[in-house]
Amino acid sequence: MCKAALLCVCLLVLSSTASSLTNLDYSLGKSKYGSSSIVDYQSFHGSRSAMLSVLKGGTTVRAYIYMDEPIPLRDLDTLNMWINPQNGDGYFQLQLFLDGDADGKYGSKNPEDVSLRSSKSSWSGMSAGEWNELDGFDLIYTKDKDASFGSRSLDECRSLLTKSNLVKLYITFYKDQNKSVNETRVLLDFITIADELISFEPLEKEKIKKATKSISQGGTITYTITYGNNLQEPTDLVVREQYDRRTIFLEASPPPDPGTNNVWTFPRLGPGEHGQIVIKMSASKPNYKASIAGEAEGTGYSAASAKLSSSLAGYTIANGVTLSSDRFNLTASARTVVKSREGLEMLLQGGGAGASRSWMKLDYSPTKISALWDLTGKSSAVSAKVDGREISFSSKWHAAVLWENRVRDLLWDESYWDSSHLNLSFSSQISKNSASTESVSDFSGFHEQALRWTAAASTSYLAGNFSLQRRMGERMESHGGSGEKEGLGCLCEGE
Repeated sequence: MCKAALLCVCLLVLSSTASSLTNLDYSLGKSKYGSSSIVDYQSFHGSRSAMLSVLKGGTTVRAYIYMDEPIPLRDLDTLNMWINPQNGDGYFQLQLFLDGDADGKYGSKNPEDVSLRSSKSSWSGMSAGEWNELDGFDLIYTKDKDASFGSRSLDECRSLLTKSNLVKLYITFYKDQNKSVNETRVLLDFITIADELISFEPLEKEKIKKATKSISQGGTITYTITYGNNLQEPTDLVVREQYDRRTIFLEASPPPDPGTNNVWTFPRLGPGEHGQIVIKMSASKPNYKASIAGEAEGTGYSAASAKLSSSLAGYTIANGVTLSSDRFNLTASARTVVKSREGLEMLLQGGGAGASRSWMKLDYSPTKISALWDLTGKSSAVSAKVDGREISFSSKWHAAVLWENRVRDLLWDESYWDSSHLNLSFSSQISKNSASTESVSDFSGFHEQALRWTAAASTSYLAGNFSLQRRMGERMESHGGSGEKEGLGCLCEGE
């Protein structure tokens, strides 16, 4: 039962983005003769309250309230708390610490920062064992270290200190001055400062939305949503998730509303009641497969290029949640970084002017890439009519074949250029743990090749008329060790 009338609910209509259900934090003081703790056997709001006591030989015990973000004093329209005297006739006092230079903190040596201290007030007129409202606007305040400020109401202080912001509040309880009283004890609950409150509930300061910080491609993200009712009466609460389109719902506890995977309804959620929802989501992972083949034969200018890659770029998954009732609407969000993934790369390209024949076949999956390419080209001047004009082409042949296993740091890179004739037959298959390649060519021109494989590398340059045959093969164990290897062969003839 409450001695005083209930204070007005400060969250009548609240719509905002918040990291937690309250932007206040607290700590409870302790000393040799003073103690404080959270108890769950008596409360004004929710299931818990703070018990503060001062033993014989002591003088005070204190609760410290901190603002996550400074509250402008001019916006401080509510400063309430509820106390329940348990033993003795003690005193209480409020101390407001104001930031005056906008640095976000209070400094006792800073002349622009202000400390307002209320007069000591006895709770002897309150009924022991009952909840009583303490309204900070009913108290008279003085300014520390400034006697000229005089004694003023909190409304007067607000009108004079218009540039000051509240950063912390001390609530001090003094022991009963009657020496025969061995312990002065009081319960404290439901501290309301502007539109924020502390009621000592276990989930009150948890972030509304928490998520796994980073995952690998296709990994699982765990979202934890904390919800609660900071009103003084039951409310119907709806929690609604906004999933990123690149995620897949796996499971949730508790399960979502029937027919949905992102909505939870909590009818008649009690005052101070809190809970959590844990959701498992999977980041989508590309799983494409493709097979491409083509051929061309004729005389003229031709060029072809093909590139395949199983590497995946990193990205960020954004997820939002809304907590709504007929009295408030809160939103929060969380982000998860999906790390990039190195994979397999394959590049084939070539072209020139003259008679040519080309056949190419490519197969792709996220774990394996294979390529077959036969190219025959003989350089000669050619011409073609474009918009009624005859255009001549005279271009020697070039070709490049490149593959790279970025997981294992393996590389095959060969190129031909300025070739009057070029016959190339190339085949390769690469996966995470294996690579096999064979290249057979006959050309007149220039050639360069770079190879990199486990613990070795080579580079070669050729100019002239050559016939080449090169082969490489390697199979690695899944843990990264080297397995079977095939050597490199080269048959060269020419000038």
